[in-house]
Amino acid sequence: NEWVENPADPSVHRQHAHEWLQCNSKSSRDTHFKEHGIRWTELLRLPYMDPIRFAVVDPMHCIFLGVAKWIIKSIFINQGKLSIEQLHVAQSRMDHIELPSDIGRIPLKIAIGNNGFSNLTADQWKTFIIIYSTTILWDMLDNNDRKILGHFVRACNLLVARFITDDDLREVQERLKDMAHLIENTYGPEFITSNIHLAL
Repeated sequence: NEWVENPADPSVHRQHAHEWLQCNSKSSRDTHFKEHGIRWTELLRLPYMDPIRFAVVDPMHCIFLGVAKWIIKSIFINQGKLSIEQLHVAQSRMDHIELPSDIGRIPLKIAIGNNGFSNLTADQWKTFIIIYSTTILWDMLDNNDRKILGHFVRACNLLVARFITDDDLREVQERLKDMAHLIENTYGPEFITSNIHLAL
């Protein structure tokens, strides 16, 4: 796809967005989107709008409902790194940790469903990743998986902070890149999802 080959050119993005706007049917717009990955937005009427540089990664969907869920469920659980028995042990460990009431909703049951972590909200994924994951899973994971989780947890902690500095963003970028390389080298390129790219 052309949009994959030229992701950083705002003029190309605008051109494809205008073309999408000119499509005269839903099917032609769908076809155009499949080819270029771009739709029109009214924000493109602003002359200073740079659709590449101004893109905001939504931490709720991309980071927590996307990458966090993918790492835990699709990699660690589905690839046999964490069994349902280990999830029961992890759940028991969580049950013995007392947190302040202002943390938000705590994931009550991670060892339920066919492969655990059933129906967690973005806020519960955030709580699990930032507060619980390394504490309760560390001894269950091998060295590469610990590194994947460690890079991701540190990046999440920096991204959800009230204030983020340029140095923080540089560290996040490096940690997410290292995490992506580890996932690719350990599990294969098919485990690199669009959310992992979007997070970068």
